[in-house]
Amino acid sequence: MSSQIHFTSALDDFRRARRQEAIQSILSRLAGKSDTLLSYDEFRKHLHAIEQPGRKLKDIPIDAIVGSVNRYKDFYNHFLPKNSVDSERWARVKMANQTMAGLPPIEVYQLGEVFFVLDGNHRVSIAYTSGLSMILAYVRDVQMSIPIKEGFDPDEIILRSEHRDFLYSTQIDSLRPTTNFNLTSPGKYPILQQQIKAIYFAMERKKGGPVAFQQAVVQWHDRFYMPIIEIIREKDLLKEFPSRTETDLFLWIIKHKADLQKELNIDINANSVINLLSKRSENNSGKFVKNIRKTYHNWLYGPPVGEWRKEQLLQKEGRLFRDILLVLTGSVNDKAALEMGFTISKLEGSQLAGLYISRPIKETKDYRIGVYQKEFNQKCKESNLSGNISVVFSKNPITQILRRTQFANLVILSLESRKRNPFCLSKLIQHCPTPLIIINNEYFTPLSKVLLVFDGSPKTWEALFMIAYISKFWELNPVILSVVNNKSHSEHSLFQVYEYLEQYGVNAEFIKASGPASIATTTFAVENQCDLIVMGGYSSNKIKRVISGSIVDEVIHSTCKSVLICK
Repeated sequence: MSSQIHFTSALDDFRRARRQEAIQSILSRLAGKSDTLLSYDEFRKHLHAIEQPGRKLKDIPIDAIVGSVNRYKDFYNHFLPKNSVDSERWARVKMANQTMAGLPPIEVYQLGEVFFVLDGNHRVSIAYTSGLSMILAYVRDVQMSIPIKEGFDPDEIILRSEHRDFLYSTQIDSLRPTTNFNLTSPGKYPILQQQIKAIYFAMERKKGGPVAFQQAVVQWHDRFYMPIIEIIREKDLLKEFPSRTETDLFLWIIKHKADLQKELNIDINANSVINLLSKRSENNSGKFVKNIRKTYHNWLYGPPVGEWRKEQLLQKEGRLFRDILLVLTGSVNDKAALEMGFTISKLEGSQLAGLYISRPIKETKDYRIGVYQKEFNQKCKESNLSGNISVVFSKNPITQILRRTQFANLVILSLESRKRNPFCLSKLIQHCPTPLIIINNEYFTPLSKVLLVFDGSPKTWEALFMIAYISKFWELNPVILSVVNNKSHSEHSLFQVYEYLEQYGVNAEFIKASGPASIATTTFAVENQCDLIVMGGYSSNKIKRVISGSIVDEVIHSTCKSVLICK
């Protein structure tokens, strides 16, 4: 009867320990700390620890026991039992001797000032719940190069070990001694090593024979790592992420670049991902009122005037359209859109991302998928351009387009119909952050003469920047069509336009027109055989456009010419 009472009391102790574990787990999570035991094998692997022969019997502090060899998944820290622990076995061990005097010593490995249990996990659990501070143990010593003290941070020890291994395996601290490779969380240095190995194997394949591993290390550092680090420094991103390092941000950028490329099936350059990170940090900067105003302004007007131009001028590539998004819609204009996309890509040396948006629910219903993929890939091969085309099945194509525009410098869209607007074209024009070319004709005309519709508004000044660029680099003949109503303002503005173009060595023909701007534009473009109309984006806000309409919309839906809309 007495043993049954003791057994029942021991079971009650187990339940109290489980309740204590639940409370301790909540407190640990609130404090941002781990509540699990450490794995001896995992920890020893990181430290390259070497077990020493023999063992010594001595008392050790229970609080210094931080892990287990094979039962680390059965107990929380301080060896509080999990659900997986057999309550009856725990109770029987508890009954064996309430004072712990009758139980055999436990067996542990000692790493520095901490211990890992080899045998006796239940005895440690009972000793802790009984309030004991010391326990008798056979201690096996383990030698390692990194000292460990009681109260240490496991992540910090693993991080130091991984950093040491990275430097040793790559010798990069001697090859590039001025570069810092510090990280703030463990498990990331192996990713850097994988990147270097990938470059090493690629170099071997290209050469057709062995290469020195140090060459791959230098190649990785100079051509892969440092270009991204330099952009991080230019944008002063560490100011927005003070608890992180440059290498932390480098790995974040590489990971998100890969994730986005897989999700969107387009090639994305690292700079685009960095811009996205920079914008996110601005939106999370705590300037609540400013962000609300910016969101409301973007809803009414779209991106701020000139933002795209300013971003492009900060880049070092020299050309504006490094990444082009070509959107095909299954319309008769798709062939002309393809020709326009490849023509501009060859002029700019661009990366071309094709996007075919299909409406059928089942892939087998749309025969054009295979046709477009074959034609796109063939044109890439013939033009010696890099690019790929992806297919999206969507009833909301505008969302698919806008998700990809943040990784492009130019969007080319095949307009499906002038009579109906299934793509919510006005929404795309308003919110697209890059210049947008609308293809309105099923037959492509080689680019020769370009028409700028100038009305003196801020967005047509952005269009003027575009005219100067494409006239110079694409060798086009520009025509400036003035539609400003106020005569004195018109003369002054046109003189400024002339001076602006002259400083870039661009000679333009200046024409004045009367009557409604949209009619004058479309008529002049046809009569003078212009191949491309360049316009500023919407000048009025969304509400006014609904009420009174827009010249941009009128031109797009009445002309047979392609229209380039600037931001």
